[in-house]
Amino acid sequence: MWRTAAGRFALAETAPGCQAGGFRAIAAGAGLDLTIVIVNWNAGDLLRRCLESIRRRADRNSVQVVVVDNNSADGSRGMAEREFPEMRVINSGGNIGFGKANNLARRFADTPLVLFLNPDTEVLGDALPAMIAFMHAHPEVGALGCRLREADGSPHDLPLQWAPSPWTQFLHVALTTNNMPSALKKLLPYADPRRSGFVTKLYGGCIMARKTALDAVGWF
Repeated sequence: MWRTAAGRFALAETAPGCQAGGFRAIAAGAGLDLTIVIVNWNAGDLLRRCLESIRRRADRNSVQVVVVDNNSADGSRGMAEREFPEMRVINSGGNIGFGKANNLARRFADTPLVLFLNPDTEVLGDALPAMIAFMHAHPEVGALGCRLREADGSPHDLPLQWAPSPWTQFLHVALTTNNMPSALKKLLPYADPRRSGFVTKLYGGCIMARKTALDAVGWF
């Protein structure tokens, strides 16, 4: 699981039982399984905690990290460069947004799997190896989510499983809570974040995708 401090793929699946969340520089392509891409904009100490959690939890022989900084003014880019020299840090040159910033990491992602991770998350337990193992065991799955937990331990809701629009976004904000009545859940395209299964939308804070699927759709 991932803990939070604060979807482009149909037929994605949430990882069953994922537990959420030394590392050194490795030559690109040297048996790596996963590239973690983090887009940062003034995330401050949240980014430090995120990168520290990856350093503790990631297999140094299979994971590389790319931080794309959207020209932060809080010193977080410099912090990442100084304190995490084994990770690649890119300055996008401006606040270009989430999608374009992720695309800047494409040329460095020479691994079969790519994880898009928010900077306000922390990796806990065996989330990374569990997700990698699941993707290797299920080649039919194009993208994978993880059970995310808030700082208080409660599960983070998945988006309602319908096409995004102003109306559906309003309904999502207005109706979905951890205490949503079960009768209402039956009337909405709701996916229980506590259970694994195929979904049409994943929470964008943590998505692991196959690079072949990303290349097929042109990334973001």
